[in-house]
Amino acid sequence: MQAGHFLLALAYHTGVLTVWRHARARFLNPAEVVTYHRVSGSGCRSDLPTFLKGISVERFEEQIAHLARTYEVVPLELLVECIRQRKPWPRHALAVTFDDGYQDNYEYAYPVLRKYQIPPATIFLAAGCIEERQILWWDQIHQAVLHYRHWPSPSDLPPNIYPTKLRRRWETYDASSIEGRVTISQELVRQLKVVPDEVRLAVMDDLLTRLGVPLRGVDSADVLLSWAEVREMADGGIVFGSHTLTHPALDQVDSYKLRREVEDSKSLIESRLQRPVYLFAYPGGSGAASSNVQRVLRRAGFWGAVTNQGYSNTINIDPFRIGRWYAPDESLAVFGATVAGIFYGWPTIYRKLFLRNPNRSAN
Repeated sequence: MQAGHFLLALAYHTGVLTVWRHARARFLNPAEVVTYHRVSGSGCRSDLPTFLKGISVERFEEQIAHLARTYEVVPLELLVECIRQRKPWPRHALAVTFDDGYQDNYEYAYPVLRKYQIPPATIFLAAGCIEERQILWWDQIHQAVLHYRHWPSPSDLPPNIYPTKLRRRWETYDASSIEGRVTISQELVRQLKVVPDEVRLAVMDDLLTRLGVPLRGVDSADVLLSWAEVREMADGGIVFGSHTLTHPALDQVDSYKLRREVEDSKSLIESRLQRPVYLFAYPGGSGAASSNVQRVLRRAGFWGAVTNQGYSNTINIDPFRIGRWYAPDESLAVFGATVAGIFYGWPTIYRKLFLRNPNRSAN
């Protein structure tokens, strides 16, 4: 890892990355999209796992300053319009996005974006969670596992509720340490993303009760944005898109819930902001490859959608399959190389050589 960082730092400081970026702009003229989730302040609890804290505000400002001086930062809506009309976008075009709608986007990220006069970023909201003041489902699992009062044995888990794979894995879980609980919570989230939605909900209802931390419905004022904060940012130029109502995996829901998650999230944001919503982000990337999901999005009136897959965008890309680079909590050399597409096609090498933070969120 040290050798990898050294080579990237050398490329960054000697201008090799700049040459690479200009060459790509000349021959491909790609548009990059960068995505964030959480931005934490300096007073954030040090005992929280990295995926709950997100990127530090100091690192975030460093990255935004880099983007402001290196790229032509534009609204995501402009890129979608260019794709739809097949017209060229500015050279070195790049858009900034956020997923989920965490309150720290307002407290920490928004002032930095204004400081560097970044053109409108796009924040994709899990609108139903904001409306109901309910923390997102994976945060419920993380908090319940991290702070459990009772740890059930595998035999306590009803087979009519818990998938066989999960019950078998439960036998191997060691919740005696914070590191063990972090690993368990991450694995639970990964497993529940790939089961039918009704199974996920049933498991969560039962598990949170057994753990003794029933978080569903708990006020999320200090976790998610409020509509007042959303409106203030919208008046300040931030664009808001839909990230469904409750952030389910769209490839695991039935057709009725799919329509409700897509259509009702759009109408809810529009009613709260009195502004049209044209952009969508697939929750966890789920549904991005589904023609049925895309059909529902088009019928609902969306113009484009972003995935969580890392790749550069060309003018001929499907507007409902726009790629994004996840901003790593790393040095400017690693961040700059990521956004410039150096690691495209080499995700395993990227993770092994450069990521200090393997626990990053992908929600």
